[in-house]
Amino acid sequence: MNTPHIVFDVGKLLLLKNEYEASLTHIRQLLPQGVNWNSQKQVKAYFKSLHIELPDCKIETLAGQQSQFEHDPELFDLFTGVLQYFKLRAVLTNYLNNILKHLDGNYLYLREVNGTWCLPNKRPLFHNLEVWSCVKGFSAELIPLVTALNRP
Repeated sequence: MNTPHIVFDVGKLLLLKNEYEASLTHIRQLLPQGVNWNSQKQVKAYFKSLHIELPDCKIETLAGQQSQFEHDPELFDLFTGVLQYFKLRAVLTNYLNNILKHLDGNYLYLREVNGTWCLPNKRPLFHNLEVWSCVKGFSAELIPLVTALNRP
């Protein structure tokens, strides 16, 4: 049996990585200066200075808090920007950079972790449709998993 793998269009992956990096740079320029937006501690402290208490700065937490600021367009835009920044950064660091780092030609070989196929960094397969658009093919062992991931 072959090692389960995904075949990527490396050119598309590199273009997508560049788009994500450009988007992160653009968002960072729009966010308030003086905060390291890669530091959850500084982000949490910044929101605390605005009298917004966050238990943490996880994407799920920020997404859950966002609607409470719909009445304040400035805060809503800030929250939206930070949330988008975190989402883009997560895909870039956990998936795009890791995939590119571990490619063998245009093949990414997966590993089994606790009965599930994962990327080399032990992350589960990605749900991001933009990353899936860079996939040219995959081994037969992954058909059920890929089918389940891409269901609406």
